[in-house]
Amino acid sequence: MSLIDFGALREAMHFGETPQQRLLRQLRREVGAVSRQLATFGGHRIDEAGHALAKLTAQALQQSAALAGQASAAGRAVRNDPVPLIVLFATGALLWHLVAGRRNSR
Repeated sequence: MSLIDFGALREAMHFGETPQQRLLRQLRREVGAVSRQLATFGGHRIDEAGHALAKLTAQALQQSAALAGQASAAGRAVRNDPVPLIVLFATGALLWHLVAGRRNSR
C-alpha cells in the first residue's frame, strides 16, 4: 500500500481547470491510449502484409524464371529447326481462310 494517493495528487495538479479543459485532458488521454493500441496492432498487420508481398514476389520471380527458360529452349528449337513453326503458321492461316471463307459465302 502506498502512502501517497496519486489520484488525489493528479486532481490537485489540475485544480484550477475549467470543465472544458478537464474534458479535453481526458479526451487527449483516451485518444493517446487508442493511438498507441492502433499503432501496435497496425504495425503487426503491416509486417504480415510485407511478408505476404515478399512471398508473392518470390513466387512471381520463380515462375518468370521458369517461363524464361522455356522461351529460351523454344527459341533454340526454332533456330535449329524452323519447319514446325512454319507448319504451325500455315495451319493457322488455312483454318482462318476456311472459317473466313464460310462467313463470306453465307
